Amino acid sequence: MLRDQPAARTFSAALVLLLVVYCATTSASEVQVLTAEDLANYQFTRYEDPPPPVIREMNLGYRTILKNKRREVADLLARRVGVLRLTGTQADIPALQQLYDRRIVPHNDVLTWQAVGIAFGDILANELDLEWIVYEDHRGVSKALRWRKTDNFVFPVTMFSKRLRYGEALDLQAIYDVMEERVAGFKLPLEHLTR
Repeated sequence: MLRDQPAARTFSAALVLLLVVYCATTSASEVQVLTAEDLANYQFTRYEDPPPPVIREMNLGYRTILKNKRREVADLLARRVGVLRLTGTQADIPALQQLYDRRIVPHNDVLTWQAVGIAFGDILANELDLEWIVYEDHRGVSKALRWRKTDNFVFPVTMFSKRLRYGEALDLQAIYDVMEERVAGFKLPLEHLTR
């Protein structure tokens, strides 16, 4: 690395000069020009659309995973916060928030934050009339929430771990409020079908 400023400026100037000389010596004949006929027959690279996601109900294995993760969060809250029971309602949000505010769970503990995401997903499911499903697409398999039999999904499992990974602060009530608004937004055009 160049530490002295005059040498760095000299190096930069030489690099720019070299680039200018190279571009000036490149002839226009090296650029491919297509005729209308060439363009009509040109084989563009085609990118296939990924296949549509496959949506399944949760089988016993997935339900067991969720149950174990809920138990992990409940045990953590009982030991460290003094909350003995999760209700699956908005009343749980302040207790879950303490896991972040008091740094009970390190920000880089992805698996525990994903377990907290499941507990938060239970709140969303109960309060917003969503159901847990298995969502599989070209990226992999996820546990998600869906409103009725529509193509409207929420992915709470990674909701916190991803935010923490990118250095965002967690305000669980604010996140809940945003999710409530988004879910209301995809329910609104379909309400006439549910009456």
